[in-house]
Amino acid sequence: MIIEPLPADARVDNGVRLLDRYGPASWRSQIDPAVLDIDSSAACVVGQLYGDWEVGQAELELHDAEDAEFFGLYPAEDGDAANLTASWRALLLGHRFAALPPRIPTARDVQTWQCGAQAVDDTPTTAYCTAPKKRNDDRCPEHARDLAHT
Repeated sequence: MIIEPLPADARVDNGVRLLDRYGPASWRSQIDPAVLDIDSSAACVVGQLYGDWEVGQAELELHDAEDAEFFGLYPAEDGDAANLTASWRALLLGHRFAALPPRIPTARDVQTWQCGAQAVDDTPTTAYCTAPKKRNDDRCPEHARDLAHT
């Protein structure tokens, strides 16, 4: 089975979150969009920020090419570098913004009449059970049954 890579914009969004968290302060202002070229170890995002691909790879703890591909810092396939360069350039010039990851619901999001399994249990998930609670119980009938078997 062949697994298609994520679209360039999604991988660049992953890279933005990586650099926001682990990159140098004010990293966006340190990259020159005019010379940006993902195919060049000196002009790529990592090269411009760290001066050297290997130094940046170590600083960002990118263990292999697949890590760098996931974060939009290395082309995933032939012809991909142009898409990544265009996506990074658009982001840096303010023509597009990085998409936010889905917010994980918490117990505060659950209505008092809802089961809320997953969110109430602090299980990381992007959804939770919105079924009505069973009378005199903290869960819907399905989740009440699951809890009885544990």
